[in-house]
Amino acid sequence: STLGSIVGALLTAYLAIPVLGLTRSFLLLASALIAAVLLVDWSAGRWVRGVGLVGVILGIVVASLPAARDLQHPYEFLERRSSAYGQLDVVADAQDGTRILLLDGTTQNWVSGPGLDRSVFFYIPAMLGLIQRFDVQQPRALVLGLGAGTLARQLLARGYRVTAVEIDPDVVQLAQAYFAFPPELVDVRVADARREVARLGKGGVEFDLIILDVSGSGTQPAHLQTREAFAGIRKLLRPTGALLVNLVGPLAPPHDRLPRHVVATVRAVFPHVEAIHVQPNLNGPEDIANLLILAANQAPPRAFRPLATEQPWPVEAGLRPLSDDWNPAALWSIRANALWHQNVQRALGFGIAIPH
Repeated sequence: STLGSIVGALLTAYLAIPVLGLTRSFLLLASALIAAVLLVDWSAGRWVRGVGLVGVILGIVVASLPAARDLQHPYEFLERRSSAYGQLDVVADAQDGTRILLLDGTTQNWVSGPGLDRSVFFYIPAMLGLIQRFDVQQPRALVLGLGAGTLARQLLARGYRVTAVEIDPDVVQLAQAYFAFPPELVDVRVADARREVARLGKGGVEFDLIILDVSGSGTQPAHLQTREAFAGIRKLLRPTGALLVNLVGPLAPPHDRLPRHVVATVRAVFPHVEAIHVQPNLNGPEDIANLLILAANQAPPRAFRPLATEQPWPVEAGLRPLSDDWNPAALWSIRANALWHQNVQRALGFGIAIPH
């Protein structure tokens, strides 16, 4: 029947979207619907109705494709480019002047203020609060994952000498061009974070603070979350130093396996580990959220004083640590990837998902 053919065409297009992309799948759907309608109605002698339905289908497709490329008002693209590591977008809010850096349709930074130096994300103030629990003299920080450079700028304002490692040179360029990032004040290394950590370790460099903030595209860089990777990071810390890790993903069962195992992995390397759930979960407890992991050789001298948007998260014993030989992080971050993209499309409009 015509209905069965249409349902089959819709199912075919749905399965094709991950492979062909949205635009090609729209065209596949249109072609399948046209073929189904013409075949069924023409063979039954109802060619007039078939031609009419084809016209309706074409009208819907033509009307939908251009609209799907638009962002939701008042957002607008400042730049869209493809780098070796994904699609990079800089989006601005025409009303309040906030700017957003996205990687493959997921938010990496969302900043505000006249100097574009304040983060809209809750986890940045939470990180800065955790840092204040330590006493450091002439502090030196290593930031793994630059993004728009907001965190590096906040550390500069607090007197830190900052070294930042970013794998994508295009990200460094966009941070400077659109987010007022001052490359002359930060020692920026364009490199893979784990390789740069190993290189710094051979040089005997030590830091008071290391921040691992590399979640992107809804996935986690698995090679930076193993026991071996964290052991290399620990070698770079001074005895009184601290590591802060930012994770993005669901924190409610049954989709919380990755953050639980990353916490267990850090615990296998560092004597003192704390985990803090940075709220809110915008769309309920099963939505993605930020989890901050604080690790150190000893407990910080000041007690944890949570903000209203923070709460402790359990540090479990007995979970298997991630390692270079066993690491299902990519599998466990699939749901985080889907939820992250859905949240961004809901906020900015469906056009953020359509490459030009």
